[in-house]
Amino acid sequence: MLEVLILKPEAFGLDISDLSLKITKLKPRSRRFPSLRGEKIKNGFDLASFGETKIRPGIIKGGEVKDEKALAEIVKGALTKVKGEKLKTKYVIASLPEEKAFLQVIQMPRMPKEDLKSAVVYEAENYIPLPIEEVYLDSQVVLPVHNHLDHSDVLIAALPKKTVDPYLSVFKLAGLKPLVLEIESLAIAR
Repeated sequence: MLEVLILKPEAFGLDISDLSLKITKLKPRSRRFPSLRGEKIKNGFDLASFGETKIRPGIIKGGEVKDEKALAEIVKGALTKVKGEKLKTKYVIASLPEEKAFLQVIQMPRMPKEDLKSAVVYEAENYIPLPIEEVYLDSQVVLPVHNHLDHSDVLIAALPKKTVDPYLSVFKLAGLKPLVLEIESLAIAR
């Protein structure tokens, strides 16, 4: 995830829940700190912008967008009211509510990364209660506690397209370009 934080173009974070949305933008720390070797290095991030706005009940219910146009207007309004630095980017890293998400750690035989991706899609069908073509699926190898394991632990995450697509529509209506969509609990864990 750190590579996402330093991506070019710049992006801001957007966390949307049923009753509120939160906006944050980080920037590389401007202060320099001495490293163990004595040279001065930039270390970490500072909060550049932040904001929070209430969402009227009924616009989102149980993580599902019920009124795309109303939510897009709320997002646009919130972007103009952030505290700190004005947002100058349309690129967004958004966390999506997890009410409809499917998360599962599965075990896969060790194999090359490119083979693992396609094998995970095939194996995920056994764990997701929807047809695979009806979900957005992503996976990540979880670092093992013991290196001597003969398998890889893989976290699979899936969200129904009918849940995600309205958020994509909201971002488009608000003039935003999503770089990353992530389930809320995974974003917090990072």
